[in-house]
Amino acid sequence: MALAVFLSDGMNWWSGELARAFGSRRSRDRAGAAVIVRLSRAGAAISLEGAAARLAADPAEIVPFLDQAFGRRSKPAVAILVSPERYLKRRLAAIRLRRSRFAAMSLLDLQSSTPFDPEDFFVLAPAFDERATDSSYYTVRKSALAPVVEALKSGRYPVASIAMEEAEGPVAIDDEGLRTVLGRSAAARGGERLLRIGFAAAAVGLVALFGAAHWRYATAAGAVAAEVETAENQVRALRAVLAARDAKIAQIGAVRDEKKSRVPVVSIVEEMSRAIPDNTWLTELSVSGDMVRFSGFSSSAAALIPILEASPLFSAPTFMEPVVRAVDQEGERFSIAMKIENVDG
Repeated sequence: MALAVFLSDGMNWWSGELARAFGSRRSRDRAGAAVIVRLSRAGAAISLEGAAARLAADPAEIVPFLDQAFGRRSKPAVAILVSPERYLKRRLAAIRLRRSRFAAMSLLDLQSSTPFDPEDFFVLAPAFDERATDSSYYTVRKSALAPVVEALKSGRYPVASIAMEEAEGPVAIDDEGLRTVLGRSAAARGGERLLRIGFAAAAVGLVALFGAAHWRYATAAGAVAAEVETAENQVRALRAVLAARDAKIAQIGAVRDEKKSRVPVVSIVEEMSRAIPDNTWLTELSVSGDMVRFSGFSSSAAALIPILEASPLFSAPTFMEPVVRAVDQEGERFSIAMKIENVDG
């Protein structure tokens, strides 16, 4: 697997070297871009050679403006410049990473270190620069960049390049990122497939040269893989903690709802004191859930049932035991159970 990834990275490097050596249509278009579209929060500022920039608040306004400026038959190349307020730059490592490792780490970093959904963003790498000593990536929200690209494609205006505006100057994204944003036609995919076959044939003869570089970077790649695995474990642990917290919150909410739905014992005692007549006194009282059970003596135990049935707080009063006349006391001994009704629910 490691050798396959190494060969894939080598092919990407060799493709870039041949493209830089012989030139490409995209390189010529990039060099001759006559239109610059700068994306900011206010919209897309369209700059033409020798003319003041015009702001298009809606991407649909870009193509009519270009058609008016160049005519419908002339389709100059367009360079897209993304302002700092429209992208987020994150540093991945202090060394330059291989393209395959760069893609995996940037996606993991976006998932674990930011609240963003990767499906909503383009994750882009800067074009290769020999002066760069570290690895960073850019994230651009698809809802900001994709409508502009689609508008230009609908008007048949070629996008020569996409660059990020920085203090030191614009930083172009690499060809892989450009293909991700622009998409590829069937003809382009077929041409790239044939080109990759040719590059693969050429790469077979260079495997021996790449071997030395592979051994040199093997240790660094192993360390990076360990860091990625550690980060993945931390993400899983964090998700488990969050799930446990959510379950606890739900449990507390259920207890609170249950508590709110119960009638306080004080209200039960008050209602029984109001309803039970003076010729009755209680010896036992217990409340369990929505049931009340009590015992005592009364001069007429049978008269208690309709009295309790008339109360809005109680229902279904029933004798738990037969009513008997007390031997050494006045009245009848009784035991009654009844259900508590939540009058507020």
